[in-house]
Amino acid sequence: QNVADMIVMDTMLNQQDRFGNVHTTNSYIYLDSSEGVSVKLKNKMTETEVRSTGAVLVKNMMLKDNDCGVAKENAAKKAGLVQGLSHISPETYARLLKLQVEVSQETTKSFFKDETLMTDVDYASMKQNLSEIVQTLKKACREGRLQLDLDLNGHFANKPLNQSCE
Repeated sequence: QNVADMIVMDTMLNQQDRFGNVHTTNSYIYLDSSEGVSVKLKNKMTETEVRSTGAVLVKNMMLKDNDCGVAKENAAKKAGLVQGLSHISPETYARLLKLQVEVSQETTKSFFKDETLMTDVDYASMKQNLSEIVQTLKKACREGRLQLDLDLNGHFANKPLNQSCE
């Protein structure tokens, strides 16, 4: 899930120098049935705790050094990374669809310009990138080449997947 999200964000924001700027932290994920069934996440567990809970070690991606984007060449777009996605989080997918609607509103544009100091050119580039990402992912989803299945909590809780491309 982290890699798919990174590809989407880096493509949308023209992140030029991502490669080499990815770090990870480890955590353990497991089902806890002490108060109903819920998915739990812990940064540290003893070997005994891992065995008794059936915890699985998961690497969580951390993106560092995010200062080389927006006004730069779009390395992720140039490499066609979004076209290569075959799995994505259903939550990320739904939020992308929602963001595509939101970026057309003046309040959203004002927010990005005021809070991230984007210029009109930067915002137009981000908006265009977002549109291309959504079109690419929707097409892949409709054709069955993109699965909306990257959801650790849903997987561990055995929840049905939302596969709606719309």
